[in-house]
Amino acid sequence: MLCADGALDGVGEADFAELMRQLLHESERLVVLDLSAVSFMTTAGAVALLEADCRARIQGVALMVVSSPAVDRLLGLIDVADRFTYAPSVATCLARLGTAGGLVPQPRTHPVSDDLEEG
Repeated sequence: MLCADGALDGVGEADFAELMRQLLHESERLVVLDLSAVSFMTTAGAVALLEADCRARIQGVALMVVSSPAVDRLLGLIDVADRFTYAPSVATCLARLGTAGGLVPQPRTHPVSDDLEEG
């Protein structure tokens, strides 16, 4: 499991990406990415998440994301939110894994920002 907090931006993106590469390399089945304490994320952070998702898929490792409003907002704005599998909390993710004998993805809807208008 990897936990991130604060800002996930260009400053910390390289470290985050390297930690994700190491974690995915060491994992055989599941990686939980706890972003629930991330208060700000830039596109650099989103690119790191997308790269981690791609690596996980190639390696056959399930990547489960525990998100935050800041993460949800950016992933929704750039229309990539549906690429990820989400859990509402780390505890829920681990319980789901334990009781189901495997990972059971849960659908997630992302709210549209109030400052965006359809038209």
